[in-house]
Amino acid sequence: ADRLPEHRVLLAEPVEVERGVHRAHVTGRSALPDRRADGRPRLVSYPFAMTFAHNGAQPKLSVLGTGYLGATHAVAMVELGYDVIGLDVDEAKVARLTAGDVPFFEPGLPELLRKALDSGRLRFTTDIAEVAAFGDVHFVCTGTPQLPGGYAADLTYVEAAFSTLAPLLDRRALVVGKSTVPAGTAQRMSELVASLAPSDEVEVAWNPEFLREGFAVEDTLHPDRLVFGVQSAAAEEAL
Repeated sequence: ADRLPEHRVLLAEPVEVERGVHRAHVTGRSALPDRRADGRPRLVSYPFAMTFAHNGAQPKLSVLGTGYLGATHAVAMVELGYDVIGLDVDEAKVARLTAGDVPFFEPGLPELLRKALDSGRLRFTTDIAEVAAFGDVHFVCTGTPQLPGGYAADLTYVEAAFSTLAPLLDRRALVVGKSTVPAGTAQRMSELVASLAPSDEVEVAWNPEFLREGFAVEDTLHPDRLVFGVQSAAAEEAL
């Protein structure tokens, strides 16, 4: 079968990904000696599996923040076949989305939103406990507006999402930041989640989005690149 070579980053080390038509596996560094006899890096295979889902089923997704990025991501994931719950603290926004009304302009999104709602695989809520109980993989899509009087990003909403969700995660889960944030934020959020989550099987990863206004649906469903910042092979394989 033809294979497409890709290169990802896992714990700041290069990771080779080899996908075949009928099979796929991720290779990462093992506990064995770093080099083979011929000097090439020794790699260990990890089977692709839904490691963050219950009983090997397809993982259920949550999206925290249903603005431009979050609403688009939630609808697109349903289009790709996932069950999704979207969270927002704005009750009016949740009501509009539940009614099939997109609160901003983006070509193609209203039609996909109504299709997703009709399928029964998408719903919206203001209840963070419902989100924690439902989701296996949680995408944080909250806004990072510019701080008044400066160029720095306001991380209030990002930090609030992680700190509110983490204490409710009592089983294995992956929390994925998609918001645009300064360097070092993912590490801080990882430490925050580790200190707050009841389960020690909760991981943090980052998957920044590249959306063009007017092409957000297309860019989400057919991206020209995927960037993952992960701490384990399980997180890479889940994403």
